Formats: sequence, C-alpha cells, structure tokens
Amino acid sequence: MALYRNIHTSFWDDTKVLDEMTPEDRYFMLYILSNPHTNQVGCYEISIRQMSNETGYTTETIEKLLDRFENKLKTIKYSKSTKELLIVKWYRYNWTSSPKVKSCVLKELENVKSQEFIDYINKVCIPYVYGMDTYTQEEQEEEQEEEQEEEQIDFKNLSNQIIDYLNLKTSKKFKSTTKKTKQLIKARVREGFKEEDFKKVIDIKTTEWLNDNKMQKYLRPETLFRNKIRELFKSK
Repeated sequence: MALYRNIHTSFWDDTKVLDEMTPEDRYFMLYILSNPHTNQVGCYEISIRQMSNETGYTTETIEKLLDRFENKLKTIKYSKSTKELLIVKWYRYNWTSSPKVKSCVLKELENVKSQEFIDYINKVCIPYVYGMDTYTQEEQEEEQEEEQEEEQIDFKNLSNQIIDYLNLKTSKKFKSTTKKTKQLIKARVREGFKEEDFKKVIDIKTTEWLNDNKMQKYLRPETLFRNKIRELFKSK
C-alpha cells in the first residue's frame, strides 16, 4: 500500500525557510518531511547511515545538518541513543481533530523509544490538538459508527457514479477521489439524499447553467452538493 505525505505549499512562504535555510537545508527538510520512514506521530526511527544512503550526503554532512536543524533552526530533535528523529511542529500541520487520526497517533506513540520524545508528544503535541482529555469512549463509539456506515454504503462506488454523471453532463473532468468531494457526498448521504437526488440536481442545474457563461463555472461539486441539492429538496 502506497503512503503519501503532504507538503504544504506554505513551506515556500515560511520566513524560516526563506530567511534562514540554505538550498541544502531546504532539500534536507523536504527529505525529513517526506521520506519513507515518516509516520503519523511525527517521530520515527532512522539511522544516520540510512539518511546518508537515501539523500546521497556523507554521514559527516548528515551529522552537521542534524546539529544545525536541532540547535540553530530548532525544527527537529534527534536521539543518537534510540536513533529516532522528532519533527518539532509536525503535529500542527499533519494532525486533525479526527478520532481516527488520534487513534493512529496514540498507537504509533507506543513504538517511540525516547522518553524525552514521548513526554514532548504527550505534554505539547496532543494537548495542542486534542486538549488534555484522553481518547474518550464517545469518540471511540463515533469512530466505530463511521466505520460501520462505510461498510453498509459503498461511498467510493457512489462517488464514482455521481461524479461520472456530472462529468458526462458538463464535459468536465472532476475527480471523485478528492477529499472535499468525498466529504460533500458523505455529508449529504448522511442527511438522507440518494444517488438519484444528486443526479436530479445535476440535471436541473446543467439545464439552467450550462449555456450561461457566467453561471457554468458553478457546475461543480462544491456548489451543487452543498447548497443547491438542499434547496431542491428542502423537505429532507
């Protein structure tokens, strides 16, 4: 199964990146954020030799970069005893309030060896995103309900059917796999809307807007599946 790490475009606007990082620093930072050893908790085991082999830098260069990143740029912490690297602000950009994400973070935290890093994650990272409360029974039940719902409704197939129909009617190339589109369709399904409801609002709005130069840009999932479908079926 392929893993993906998101690199925010704001990385290139960050004042630390612009003012304090050399081109070599930026390359190393991107490597730290996206290499195959990264995980959801933002603390992973990796040796200096592994970093050397994967970046092409000598071990001496890696050691200098680690020292610079930890003591001057203050973006990471590295434990030579446990061979673990901690990305200091990983949690701000990669964690969400989702119970699923929190469950994953807590599970991966069990594998962290450095007590210093465990304390940092528990005392700084988790409270920042989730507050001081632990993973509650209510959150667990909510997560279980979502998983059961996904088993009962094939959201992937439903999204494909709806977006394929929208593309057919508009001659556009929307993707059913984007996060926003999936969230919109799931939200409306939970409100009681069916596949035929989505297709009906597509039919109506394409008839009204397709040949209207000003309005045809609104023939998109964000508009149709958020407000227009609700307006059409106010009784739902």
